[in-house]
Amino acid sequence: MIRTTRKYKVALGGRVIAIGSTPIALADQKVRNLIEQHETEGWLKRFSAYYLSSPEVLRYFGIISDLGRGTYVIENGARTQSITFESIPYNTEPEYLDAEVRLPAYREDTKNVWFRYMEDSKLIYVAFNSYPPVEDLKSIAASLFALLDAHPGSALVIDFRANGGGDYIRFDEILLDGLKKRKWLYQRGHLFGLIGRKTFSAAMMNALQLRQQMRAILVGEPTGARPNSYSEAAHFVLPNSHFEVTCSRLYYHLVPGNPAGVIPDKLLPPTWSDYQAGNDSPLIWVMSRAVVN
Repeated sequence: MIRTTRKYKVALGGRVIAIGSTPIALADQKVRNLIEQHETEGWLKRFSAYYLSSPEVLRYFGIISDLGRGTYVIENGARTQSITFESIPYNTEPEYLDAEVRLPAYREDTKNVWFRYMEDSKLIYVAFNSYPPVEDLKSIAASLFALLDAHPGSALVIDFRANGGGDYIRFDEILLDGLKKRKWLYQRGHLFGLIGRKTFSAAMMNALQLRQQMRAILVGEPTGARPNSYSEAAHFVLPNSHFEVTCSRLYYHLVPGNPAGVIPDKLLPPTWSDYQAGNDSPLIWVMSRAVVN
């Protein structure tokens, strides 16, 4: 339990072992039936955690009987207790308490693209969390290139862990082309990418481009998307129900074989102890390995 409201503070940091009378492993197995199975285990885990807190999904599978509340069995150290949580109305944003003691850089702002120069490690950190409009990305890129040029020989890390995709060509034409002009970034240990289970679609492709085209070192856990898969969404409306359907129409084969995601060069999956302490092991590893001329 990584986050909850003040009313249920006692559950914070505990481990869910059941929902009602349903063991968590069985509940997880049930909700996975709603998740597209082609992608990676990380992708399944990401959405399973989301559905295991959804009243509508839990009632559909008979795990809870009342949309207004659900009882979770929480193990916290040597103590196990049943706590009944009331549902939160859709689109409300209550004040949450978090289990981590401090906020790591990657969680400071998970919606936008931002960067900073880390003076202690002579490292430029870029949080590439989304694909902003073209003109906005051009402005961000210009500022980033100016910072790189002010610190020639510095290392650069681009964090794709919160990026679920967008238009990969924007990164390719606006950012990647400019990075290639800074020739020192091709040297091993000067360019890194951080990836994880939320790294999907265009973000997965752009992280892979960094490795294939600029010898970047990828760190973290396998991406949520497989590199050989369908992409490029198309939309159409069903004639009778008038439901809008989205489907992927182009198949991309980016790497040999059929790996379960883009596999990082350095595997550092998230851990509960890291989260609780506010540590970012992938970024810490990069800071210890970055080469600065």
